Amino acid sequence: MIRIEDASRLLVDQVRDYAMYVLDPSGRVLTWNAGAQRLKGYAESEIIGQHFSVFYLNSDVEAGKPEHGLEGREASRSLRGRGWRVRKDGSLIWADVVITALHNEQYELVGFAKVHAGPHRAPREDGRGAG
Repeated sequence: MIRIEDASRLLVDQVRDYAMYVLDPSGRVLTWNAGAQRLKGYAESEIIGQHFSVFYLNSDVEAGKPEHGLEGREASRSLRGRGWRVRKDGSLIWADVVITALHNEQYELVGFAKVHAGPHRAPREDGRGAG
């Protein structure tokens, strides 16, 4: 019989349709799964320790969007968001993302889980959803 910890690790490691990774409280990448590599284009050895703002458009970084996504998550637990994200090769991918605050037993913030479903098509220019 498989242990729960082993099953959880297998789930994260082998899911390829979702980027699943953990950030430290400051936004640096701590873990990286096969889906993240496939969707974002970075190998684990290239992205661990990098700030997650590398996935955002320059205009979004200048507007503070990466930090805004982490601010206040301690209380509200999760935030859903959508928007363009930048892959390693500079191409863009439309992201449907959930950021969830991670706490230890003392309810201290220890990081954030990010799940990026993809790939998705961007909304149509007329605003009526995916086109």
